[in-house]
Amino acid sequence: MPLNEPDWIASDPSNHFIFNRLVTFLDETAASPERIEELVVDASIELSSAGTQQPTVDQYRTESRYLFAILLVVVQQLDPDAVQQDHLIRLVLKLRDSPVPTSVTQTIDQHDLDSEDMNRNLDNFIHVWGAFEFDAPLHPRLHDRPKNIDFETDRPPWRQQRGQYLSATSWANLNAFMAKLHTAAPDVEQLDLWGLFAMIEALEQPLSPAELEDAAPPAAYWIIYAGEELKQNDFPYAYYDNGPGTNRLPWSKGVLWDGQHAFNPARWEFWLQRFKAIAERPENSEEVRDVARRAFDFGSSLE
Repeated sequence: MPLNEPDWIASDPSNHFIFNRLVTFLDETAASPERIEELVVDASIELSSAGTQQPTVDQYRTESRYLFAILLVVVQQLDPDAVQQDHLIRLVLKLRDSPVPTSVTQTIDQHDLDSEDMNRNLDNFIHVWGAFEFDAPLHPRLHDRPKNIDFETDRPPWRQQRGQYLSATSWANLNAFMAKLHTAAPDVEQLDLWGLFAMIEALEQPLSPAELEDAAPPAAYWIIYAGEELKQNDFPYAYYDNGPGTNRLPWSKGVLWDGQHAFNPARWEFWLQRFKAIAERPENSEEVRDVARRAFDFGSSLE
């Protein structure tokens, strides 16, 4: 299936190059899967060197965010079970290992020394993800919740037009990718939080059948692709306690928080039983029932 290239990418030569290089990478890996390691290295080198030569830290940070935003535009169009998502995971891991240019380290403010590790920590990927989340089909939308402020007053081009949101399929595809990335790089802090958030959104608040069409698949994919990791994780970063999911801020721990951190066996079992109930609800589509059933079956196998 041809991938859609939004105008903000197609109209800018630098953005178009990145998009086209990602498409070429996917085509090459599909045609020659035995060359995956070589192709990952080649693509990462080209993408890493495509921006400003000898950039400052601000230039490098901005260009890195554009790269990851374009990559996520591609990801949201890829079926979670398609091997193309897995190939892009390998590319992100290779980009993560790329050292920041010397010019970047020379222009880092003394109070911003963590920027030296921005690639290793996937800081720019996580920043871009947060922008996509504000356009996600959550109920209610994230920017409509009490105490939530959309700080993107100067909206980057990868944000949706005001009043428009990502489709349920796009958001589910993105969550599947994030879950796979967490499994592949569990040492990256904060990735797992979006798994917790997906569970809170879909399973820990009352939703109509129509709302579950949006919320259930992202949560299910977290169990399917990162269930073992989530089951072992105590989510040590979550600390806000804002009541039900409809009021959550980033870093919310949810109403089923128990003990020092966010996870406990009773909560895991609650999630699985909610997936089982969704899988048996005739009001929901066959697609949603199927992915909920997959999540229940896989999650149960981990007990």
